[in-house]
Amino acid sequence: MAFITFLCPIRNRNIDFLVESLSNQTEKDFILMLINDSSDDIYTTKYKKFAEQYDFINYVEIANNTKKIWNKALVLNQGILLVKTENLIITDADLYFEKDFFRLLKQNYKQNKPYVCVFRRLLTKKDNELYLKNNQNYQYKKIIPHLTPNILVAKTSFFIEIGGYDTFFRIWGREDNEFYNAIRKKNIEVEVIDFEEAAIYHLWHQLENLDLPENWLYVLQTREQQSLALEKRPNFLKEEVPSFHHFSSYPIAFEYPLCFQINYIYHYWQQLKEGEIFYMKQNFDYVEIKKEKKISIFLGFLNKCLQKLKLNYRIIPIEKYQKKRMDFKEAKDFISYFILMQEKYIKDYEVNFDEKKLEIEWKMIKK
Repeated sequence: MAFITFLCPIRNRNIDFLVESLSNQTEKDFILMLINDSSDDIYTTKYKKFAEQYDFINYVEIANNTKKIWNKALVLNQGILLVKTENLIITDADLYFEKDFFRLLKQNYKQNKPYVCVFRRLLTKKDNELYLKNNQNYQYKKIIPHLTPNILVAKTSFFIEIGGYDTFFRIWGREDNEFYNAIRKKNIEVEVIDFEEAAIYHLWHQLENLDLPENWLYVLQTREQQSLALEKRPNFLKEEVPSFHHFSSYPIAFEYPLCFQINYIYHYWQQLKEGEIFYMKQNFDYVEIKKEKKISIFLGFLNKCLQKLKLNYRIIPIEKYQKKRMDFKEAKDFISYFILMQEKYIKDYEVNFDEKKLEIEWKMIKK
């Protein structure tokens, strides 16, 4: 049995340099487990070829069609339960391990301790080229693992004891930070790995346009705070993916009268039976909101005065909203949150956003 498994969750990611760096290790007593979650065919074909070419690669494909929103924590948890080696290291597709990294890791490893790894982030595409060509003029920034503890090393049983990663953190999340804080909350000492002679490099790549919904990062921070306040952390290896229970659970910024449009869609969806289809195709041209009437300006001023006096009373300036309706960005945000909230009731779905026409086509099948 190999000493350790490098566990790497992937969806449509380039893994050429990660595989190259591990194939060049001076010692190879390890497995690279690639967990492919619903990648496009062009990437899936490439991953399979790597698995055929290198005997240290264990390729696993999971069907995640009903959860199309990227959920790295969920994929990690599925991988953790499949790992057979006694030890485990979490890695990303865009990392490059220098050739002596594994030898030094194995040499210095103590099995009763978890570790986080320092890595060096290459700053530009040119720095990538210089580094990969062994030119010493590249620039990088050293990343403190306590801020981004995404490279974690420990016994596999340790990940199971903590309860895996919090699967609430979808799209782009802070599941690694939450997991690290869960360790610290248990007063477990975490050591830092930083081999100067065999470093880990984060390769520069074009930042993805994640197009996060409004307030999504705030939602994640709220989740982190809630998790830390719990006396007992849930076991995310066994429990279902946590979902939004209703719109007021988290600080989502949908204003009046958008709530009426939202409630209409929500009500329509609730009336559907299993197997029935929700379909919407609509243009969401940006709406020019007419200038507020003087009465609205006055009421706004009055509200500020009431707030200063700490009176629990508020006047709504209706005129401000008379011409307002959901625009393209608000519709995109709403759909993202709706799917997150209703995913356990959705058998399958497809959403197409036409940025030029400001048109959205949305289809869901009720589970």
